[in-house]
Amino acid sequence: MRINRVIWYSKFVDKLWDKHQVEVHEVEDRPGSIKEVTDVIREYGGRMGSILTSYDMVPEGFRRVYIRMYGIDRFKINRLKEALKEKARLLYMVDRRETTRETF
Repeated sequence: MRINRVIWYSKFVDKLWDKHQVEVHEVEDRPGSIKEVTDVIREYGGRMGSILTSYDMVPEGFRRVYIRMYGIDRFKINRLKEALKEKARLLYMVDRRETTRETF
């Protein structure tokens, strides 16, 4: 029984480390603009852990959106980035599993 718990815990920790953080910059400040971005993430099988919005350091009429996402097939990340760029300006993406940060 203890071995099963260790295996479950290991898979749980792997899931946590499979998170990415995306900052979407200059999303229009209008109803539905964040949903457009999150719908793209869901299309690629992703799930959101948290969403934070800020009006600091953005032009009037826009907002900055930080999205913690996970559950996306690693082979689909590049296609996801391209799809996100069509909806909003992607500023950076942090891959916690690979410990990398990509700036756009």
